[in-house]
Amino acid sequence: MAEADDELAREQERLDETYAAFDGALRRLVGRNTREIGVDEFADEAIERMRRERIRVYTEASGPLYFGRIDPDGRDPLYIGRHVVVDAHNKVLVSNWRAPAAEPFYAATAHDPHGIALRADEADHLTEAIVEDITRRRVGEMRQIIATITPEQYGMIREDPTPALVIQGGPGTGKTAVGLHRAAWLLYANPALAREGVLIVGPNRTFIRYIAQVLPSLGEQSVEQREIDALISRPHREISESRELATLKGSGRMAVVLERLLWSRLRTPEDEVIVRVGNGRARIAAGDVIALQAAARERTRTYQAARMRFRDALAEQLAGSAGRPTVRGAPLSNEDIISAVR
Repeated sequence: MAEADDELAREQERLDETYAAFDGALRRLVGRNTREIGVDEFADEAIERMRRERIRVYTEASGPLYFGRIDPDGRDPLYIGRHVVVDAHNKVLVSNWRAPAAEPFYAATAHDPHGIALRADEADHLTEAIVEDITRRRVGEMRQIIATITPEQYGMIREDPTPALVIQGGPGTGKTAVGLHRAAWLLYANPALAREGVLIVGPNRTFIRYIAQVLPSLGEQSVEQREIDALISRPHREISESRELATLKGSGRMAVVLERLLWSRLRTPEDEVIVRVGNGRARIAAGDVIALQAAARERTRTYQAARMRFRDALAEQLAGSAGRPTVRGAPLSNEDIISAVR
């Protein structure tokens, strides 16, 4: 009990220190007049915008200053929160949850501890405010999940930027929350995104109201959040249909109909096929293309899988039978041909 009391006292001392540093930083920001720095008009204006933004982040932040702690092997504990907090000597008291230093808090497991000896959820023994913030029910708006992100969710949030990332799951599995926190992480990791503009699109206004406060509470105000109807100049015209037709569209039979439609679009060539690759050409006989189509269809169950198999096989056939065709003397790789037949 004595050891537990000592640990609680140390945690309370750290919490008091963090709040004092936070309040001190806010006072310095509010009391500072950047217009009198005297560098030049444009620099002063930029610095003033940064000051106002930092004040906004500090004053609009919701919940406790930190919600977790990790103890790296042989180093001081690191506390994890929504925003970074430093003391007057620029010592980091709280790390932003999106910073690389905070990664072990989310990614560490028993099998891969990521170099930490202890991972603690501060809701176990700190103030009632922290407990309430982490355990509160969803009432009226979506809550943050930064205190309870799982390693699997963290992997999706930290996924490298791609043209499209699809997050799938059943109802209530956290798809929307992961998507919003991924947007927050991307804005943190790529500040240029805020200048280019980020748009969150929802199915309706009720959904947008439900998620509206997640990103602002994480310090991201530059994101536009709109329902899909707001993106079009004319409202969608409703088309009435019979109950029988609506029932058919929603039934499993539609999957069979759509599958047949896809396969019916398949065409077989009558003559030699010539594929342009850059400034060069690769050729394949019509019979070979038909054979590749048939083989792909026999070995797969879906149209998309057959399409991908056919594309890869066609690229190999073109590269092999044509003796590695060239463009201006440069040999073409399979990747070049795959791009051409895509």
